[in-house]
Amino acid sequence: MKDENWLRQIGARIRQLRIMNGMTQMELATRCGYSANSSNSTINKIENGHSDIPISKLRDIADALDVSISYLTGEDDGSEESNQIAERNAMYIMQKKLSKREQDDLMRGLEIHFGQKLQKVN
Repeated sequence: MKDENWLRQIGARIRQLRIMNGMTQMELATRCGYSANSSNSTINKIENGHSDIPISKLRDIADALDVSISYLTGEDDGSEESNQIAERNAMYIMQKKLSKREQDDLMRGLEIHFGQKLQKVN
């Protein structure tokens, strides 16, 4: 159960960063070297916590999203990098009109970052 939760947290961070960087699942998959046949479904499974991620692919994903592996895994939540990403998220949200799903995905990522449930401000 602990591993499933950990995979979901990593997936939420990946989705949050992918959206924030304006990438589709296909674009992220291509940057990470996944084949065209499986790329979209592979990233979807990773983002939803339904797939283990080989360390080599975790490195590729981190590089494509311009973050460290330790950020993706939640090992450095108190770091400067983590704070910069949270700041970029807030700026992104303020500048873009997001779909409900994108808003929810980003909110989940911020909640993971801050380690607590956040309240939406309307």
